[in-house]
Amino acid sequence: MRKRFKNKNPEEIIKYYKGKGWIIEGLIWGAFMLVFNEFLLNYLIYDSEFTLKSIIISIWIFVGLIFGYFNSKIIVSTLKNNLKTQ
Repeated sequence: MRKRFKNKNPEEIIKYYKGKGWIIEGLIWGAFMLVFNEFLLNYLIYDSEFTLKSIIISIWIFVGLIFGYFNSKIIVSTLKNNLKTQ
């Protein structure tokens, strides 16, 4: 369990992910992947220039939202199953 959810009950965590929690986590993950893949890898490893085209055609933000959505579904279903078994 993540540090910020360590002292919270499962109902609060489920509420967070059923709200906008999955959007926030997805955007953070997508932004990190965008910066890491488009900027750091291209600059450090491939020695290529930054171009607007490489940023515009990037799909990392969209993929991040998909990641956040499925991550929330897995977490919510796991917590609900744990609540049922207790």
